[in-house]
Amino acid sequence: MYSDAGTFVDLCLAGKVQPADIDDFVEAWHEGASRKDVWDFLGLTREEYGRWVEEPAAITDIVDQRRNASTTPRRA
Repeated sequence: MYSDAGTFVDLCLAGKVQPADIDDFVEAWHEGASRKDVWDFLGLTREEYGRWVEEPAAITDIVDQRRNASTTPRRA
């Protein structure tokens, strides 16, 4: 489910998982689902991952910021 379907962030943005599901992805990573660094496996930057580790509730804001960034029109 995890590596073939996309990262945690990809799946959140697609509405297939919720931010609260992040622990399931971290558990899968610990079980060997990927050889990537955990933040890459989740689809987070290293800074976003650090923010989440320090403040777990921040994952909702991180996903929302990504969602808003992907829907904001770019200026020419």
